[in-house]
Amino acid sequence: MTQVQFVEVKPFVSCAKDLEVVYHIPSSIRTSGKHYVALYEVGETNSEQFTWVWAGKTVPLEQEKNGLTVKWQKGKVVFRSHVLPKLSDGREHFFMYCNEDGTSLGTSRPFQFCTDSDQFS
Repeated sequence: MTQVQFVEVKPFVSCAKDLEVVYHIPSSIRTSGKHYVALYEVGETNSEQFTWVWAGKTVPLEQEKNGLTVKWQKGKVVFRSHVLPKLSDGREHFFMYCNEDGTSLGTSRPFQFCTDSDQFS
């Protein structure tokens, strides 16, 4: 089964400003107002998530892939800067899209937080 995919998660992201997270949900997954996107530190368990926000409404999205049209739902959430880790000290984090039961429907690639004065790649 195809899972939720997080779009354009960079290796380093700023902890000094609000963070917009965009994701694509396969059209086969029924969305709900009780779904959420959580921020975890790599190695942490579900009960130790850093913070989370409710998943918002989605809009239809179609993409061409290998000559086939793939139907998605595009969504985005915003993590406010005041809830983000201030320094990651080299620790990696990731996003997880969860349904109302807390079941993971997809995770992002790992990334690190840094201040605006740090180098971004």
